[in-house]
Amino acid sequence: MTQAAITKRLRDWGKAVRTTAFKFSLLFTLASSFVTGISMYTLYRSAEKEIREQIDSRLLAETTSLRRRFEERTSIGLYTPVLGIIERVPGDPNITFCVTARSSGTNSVSGYSDNNPFTNGFATNSPISAPSDGVSTSVDSNVADLIILDSSVADLCRINTADADNSVGSSMRINLVMRVVVVNTADNRYTLITAYDTTNERKMLRRMLDNTIYVTGFLILIAFIGAFLIGYTIIHSISRISRTARRIVDGDFAERVPIRANDADEMNQLADDLNHMLDRIEALITSQRQVTNNIAHDLRSPLNRLRNRMEVALLDRNSDNKTLRDVIADSVEDAENLLKTFNALLSIAQVESRAKDDFTHTSLSDICEDLAELYDVLSEDGEHTFAASIEPGLDIMGNRQLIAQAITNLLDNAVKYTPSGGNIRLSAEKRGDNILINVADNGKGIPPDKRDDVLKRFVRLDSARSTPGNGLGLSLVSAIVALHNGSLTLHDNKPGLRIQITLPTETAYLRRQHESQY
Repeated sequence: MTQAAITKRLRDWGKAVRTTAFKFSLLFTLASSFVTGISMYTLYRSAEKEIREQIDSRLLAETTSLRRRFEERTSIGLYTPVLGIIERVPGDPNITFCVTARSSGTNSVSGYSDNNPFTNGFATNSPISAPSDGVSTSVDSNVADLIILDSSVADLCRINTADADNSVGSSMRINLVMRVVVVNTADNRYTLITAYDTTNERKMLRRMLDNTIYVTGFLILIAFIGAFLIGYTIIHSISRISRTARRIVDGDFAERVPIRANDADEMNQLADDLNHMLDRIEALITSQRQVTNNIAHDLRSPLNRLRNRMEVALLDRNSDNKTLRDVIADSVEDAENLLKTFNALLSIAQVESRAKDDFTHTSLSDICEDLAELYDVLSEDGEHTFAASIEPGLDIMGNRQLIAQAITNLLDNAVKYTPSGGNIRLSAEKRGDNILINVADNGKGIPPDKRDDVLKRFVRLDSARSTPGNGLGLSLVSAIVALHNGSLTLHDNKPGLRIQITLPTETAYLRRQHESQY
């Protein structure tokens, strides 16, 4: 990898880290990891507390049992205890005990001094409560005189006061070796020391704590990597869009945002929408260029005629008033045609650039019926035969004036290019989510290879050159139909031409508008 490639990759990584997606993803995942870590640590402490309580319960139960058996044997004088020897409890190798002789003295509470180092200043046979983590462990007075919560001594029989002082009231965590209970017999002659080896439990809790730390650290690492990948993916996709935008700014209007199969659906959707927008912009720019060229080409001839005619009249000093008036009349007619052309262009531009905020509920059936009534006069004059078939209840969302103008243009073209005695038919019907409007005639029609061309501006067939017009009528109809999310198609009427306008129904239009917002 070259130095330039490495520099570019590092720059892309820096951009990915600074993206909002990376920051929010990392923040959210870190919060989730923190909550997970706290939950696992809480579980660890709960398990620790539960294990401690189980150990203490077993230890106290075993101590009570050993004390009772010891007192039963010694009370009848048939048993001499072995002192200072550590023994294991049968059936539970984790519990060991030791019996030592108790020193004589006077209990401070009962009127005598207690010199037993194991009582640690507590009265004999008194209840002992050792706080731990806010939880008190109370021991029945008939069971224990002293609890040493944790001890690390190797010889239970040699526990001294310092051991007791360091253990009583200490933390309940099992972080040492032994859990120890010290009790005196009923006759105060002996002391029973019972201990539980917590090595296995401490290992298990240590593994649990280590797993909690490892899992939390792993989640934090995954959070960073995941947030980085999300940010890098987004910045990489946005970079493609930015490069495309720069090329378009440089003049390459054919450039499009590349769409890749492995991209996220939303990025593909964004790229597709941008490409659709760019297609529309390119089409408008191409149309503008075409219009400019057509204006320069089609308006040059009438302007030249107008100029030449007026120059001839100006240079001819022998022209009488009638000749001059004829020149002026012809010039006015040419100027009128030029104004009509510019008005048609202006109308098309207004339709293509206007918003849809004035679209309202419109009855297409009423529009077609009004036009059918107007053009039915043609059949009365006998020049053409006109027929209409309008389905009732055809409703759309649109501009009534523009829709009426589009249908009127089609009917005017049918009247203009249909020979005398021809048939013209207007029909409107609903088909699924669309409404079909057809204007058909039995005139000369349009060749199939010319049907797309006639929708362009200033395009006129050779057969229509002899009739008045500027080649903008169908362009205006096409712009109006496109504004209403419809389509305009030309078909063979055998003979003649059938032009079909397809518009969405009011329900379909509103549904698509709602879907496009989400």
